[in-house]
Amino acid sequence: MSWKSKVVGCFGNTDFSSRTLDEGNTRDLILEAKIAGASFEELEREMIWNLYRRGATREQMDKQIDHARRLWSPS
Repeated sequence: MSWKSKVVGCFGNTDFSSRTLDEGNTRDLILEAKIAGASFEELEREMIWNLYRRGATREQMDKQIDHARRLWSPS
């Protein structure tokens, strides 16, 4: 199973604000994407596509992308 097929399970829910993310699965997805040589932009494209197909608003997408960005590059 590729990292792309796991995006929907970690970032595909449009009701992100009321959902508790499984941080372990999300971190695993990001690690798999990095190991596969993916850039953050590739992850972001997959997230946007999955969220768009589920009717997410731009605000919902931005919230999840910001979360993914923090996990991709922790400070």
